[in-house]
Amino acid sequence: IYPPQVSLVGSYYTGKFVPWSNFNFNVVAYNNMGQPLKPEEMMDTLLPEFSKKSDLLMRIKTCSGHNVTMLKLECNEEYDSRKIEVSLREDPGLHKTEHIINEYFKAYRFLEPLYYVLKKFLYNTNLCNISEHSPKGDRVPGPAQEGLGSYTLILMIVALFQSMKYQLKIPDTDIYQRFDNLGTLLMSFFNIYGNQIDIDRCDISPTLPNAEI
Repeated sequence: IYPPQVSLVGSYYTGKFVPWSNFNFNVVAYNNMGQPLKPEEMMDTLLPEFSKKSDLLMRIKTCSGHNVTMLKLECNEEYDSRKIEVSLREDPGLHKTEHIINEYFKAYRFLEPLYYVLKKFLYNTNLCNISEHSPKGDRVPGPAQEGLGSYTLILMIVALFQSMKYQLKIPDTDIYQRFDNLGTLLMSFFNIYGNQIDIDRCDISPTLPNAEI
């Protein structure tokens, strides 16, 4: 493998991180012909190398699915048990998602407080990311359990606001005035996604910032 392209992505790139946020990196590697390696090929090389870092890492897991192959690393207590997610990708295009996130936060000034409150809720209920059920120290792939990531959460909040704007005829500038406080918006989020939407039959697909329907 030639020197890979490693880029910081996720909440630390956008600045929307919380104390328990993982460090997220995208890795793209190339062969001697300059062609991107498949994630499985990178995994075969990187996994043994990470396994040698017992002074730094106490847990290494793999996770495949949702069009991404990922290494999930957990540091030892000396490094505050911080978690690192390394996504192995063929597409060298980076930061497209992060740019969209930043545009959403610029377009909706009420997005940020709801985002942080819901991130704390997901953290307290252990629903904030994908986890594998395997014993501590296990270095082999395990079955994955679905979690709700930051990007999905942001899309859900934005979809809620866009629904208010287009279905209830509420301009962006009037959303605060139409509701008593942000707590009302928070309860609307729980009500719509918990009671009104059939998740098996609906997709969450908000429009891009400043795009017309």
